[in-house]
Amino acid sequence: MSTSSNKYLGTSGARRPRTHAVWLAGAVLALAGCASAPEAPPEEIHPPPVEAMAQFEAALKAMLAEDYATAEPMLESLVATWPDLSGPALNLGILYSATGRDPEAEAVFRGLIAEDAHNAVVWSELAIVLRRGGDFPGADEAYARALELQPDYARAWRNRGVLLDLYLQEPEEALMHYERYAELTGGSDQQVEKWIAELRMRLGVVESRVAGR
Repeated sequence: MSTSSNKYLGTSGARRPRTHAVWLAGAVLALAGCASAPEAPPEEIHPPPVEAMAQFEAALKAMLAEDYATAEPMLESLVATWPDLSGPALNLGILYSATGRDPEAEAVFRGLIAEDAHNAVVWSELAIVLRRGGDFPGADEAYARALELQPDYARAWRNRGVLLDLYLQEPEEALMHYERYAELTGGSDQQVEKWIAELRMRLGVVESRVAGR
C-alpha cells in the first residue's frame, strides 16, 4: 500500500466499557491526517475517481447511522477495486470490530500494518481488538506504537489510560495518560476529568505529571 493512500484514510476508535457506536461517530469523520508517515511527492499522488470517493462517503454515513448492512458491501467493493487505498480497508476493519467480528477485524488491521506500519490509527484500532480479546500486553504495545507515531493522538492516550487503569493495574501511568488526553482535548471530557480526580485522590497526587494540568 502506498503512503499516498494515507490521504484518503479514516478513523480511530476508543472506549471504556461503553458502546462502540458512540466512539465510531467521532471516528469516521476524521477522514484525513490520521497517519504520521510522510506523504509521497505530489506527482505520485493519484486520487481515486469521484464515484469512488462518493461511495466511500456514503459508506461512512451508513456507518455513522449504524447501518452496517449497507456500509459493508460498499466498503468491500472499494477494497476490491482500490486495494491501494487504506481508508476503505481501515473502515471495513472497524465495521467488523463494531459488529463483533474481531478475528476478521484483526486480520484487516494486521494486513494494513504489514503494508504500512506507520499509521497510528491502524495500531490504535488493533489495540482495541487485542484488548477485547484479552491480549493486554499486545494491546499496550499497539497503543505505544500509535502514540510513538502520533504523539498528539488524543483518543489513543485515553484508550491506553483505560487499559492501564482497568486491565494492567498501573494507576500512576493511567493517570498520566488521562491527564495528557485532557490536556490535548482542553478538559472537555467530563468523564475523564472524574477519573483523573478519582485517581489523584486514590494515589495522593497533588501535582500533575503533565505540563499545564
